[in-house]
Amino acid sequence: MATVAVFTGGAAVRSEEAALAREADVVIAADRGYKLAVAAGCVVDLLVGDLDSLSAPTVERAAEAGVPIERHPIDKDQTDLELALTYACAVPGVNRIVVFGAAGGRFDHMLANIAVLTASAPAGVQVEAWVDGTHIFVVRDRVVFEGDRGDTLTLLAYGGPARGVTTSGLRWPLVDATLDPSSGLGVSNELVDSRVEVTVASGVLLVMHLPQASSNAG
Repeated sequence: MATVAVFTGGAAVRSEEAALAREADVVIAADRGYKLAVAAGCVVDLLVGDLDSLSAPTVERAAEAGVPIERHPIDKDQTDLELALTYACAVPGVNRIVVFGAAGGRFDHMLANIAVLTASAPAGVQVEAWVDGTHIFVVRDRVVFEGDRGDTLTLLAYGGPARGVTTSGLRWPLVDATLDPSSGLGVSNELVDSRVEVTVASGVLLVMHLPQASSNAG
């Protein structure tokens, strides 16, 4: 089993997120995400994208350091993050992909990054992201994670209704509920237990966990 960290070109990651990224088995940088990965203290295993957001000297230094580079045309149909996720899904034994650096920069880019996260991944691969201190899980069946009592949790359906949503460990539990993308039913729930479980029968659910420490830091 392998965890793949993917860096995209948003705002610099927080120190606690950088520590998590350094624990990954494989690190993939999407274009400018290379600078974020290096700043986080990660050894980059692959640099991918059109590289239009990196200077030529930076790309040269990466090559000299032995970083494999997959360069794509600027005129392409996929974003750099999409390309990076494709490579991440192909890593042997991958069962978890965590995206860093998706916050900051242009608002449309951030929304696109979130949308890209919801693309289908191989069976058994959990896709996550850290966005401005919020831990996001893309859930199609089940996720279990730990937090602190009082943390905020928001559930949002993406791309259509999420049906059969059942939760445990929250102040306002859901049982076999249907969440619609236009509904705020799942917004601003609260952890009352250190262990949270969310299951989904059908559809795609974004499970967003905001630790109190991250909220206070902001």
